[in-house]
Amino acid sequence: MNIVMELMGILSMINISIPCIGLKKNHYGSVILSLMGGYGLKNIYVPLFPYTYTIGVFSTCEIEEKKTLNLDGSVSVKEYLPVNFTLDHRYIDGVLSSKMVKSARCLFDDPNEFQVKESI
Repeated sequence: MNIVMELMGILSMINISIPCIGLKKNHYGSVILSLMGGYGLKNIYVPLFPYTYTIGVFSTCEIEEKKTLNLDGSVSVKEYLPVNFTLDHRYIDGVLSSKMVKSARCLFDDPNEFQVKESI
């Protein structure tokens, strides 16, 4: 089975389509999205799949409820969606990926700051 998957990965990488076995051109994207939080997993790191030739796997975890302290001193419970991202360092440098993570964190912390303003 492993040889079949490797062969399909190579054929997909060189963009060959074989409809009779279900192999389409560009079958995999540049990143895989894994929604494992729906299965109740609190924290998950998805491994890379060599035959997909992708640079990473983005995974969501189970939604968590956390207590937060509001500006007026009251305590409220808010929901958080933990996400993990596994990167292949052969394709992207760790320093560049850390900059991407910092930018994404800023975006998620204050999404109103990044809204596109409509022009008249």
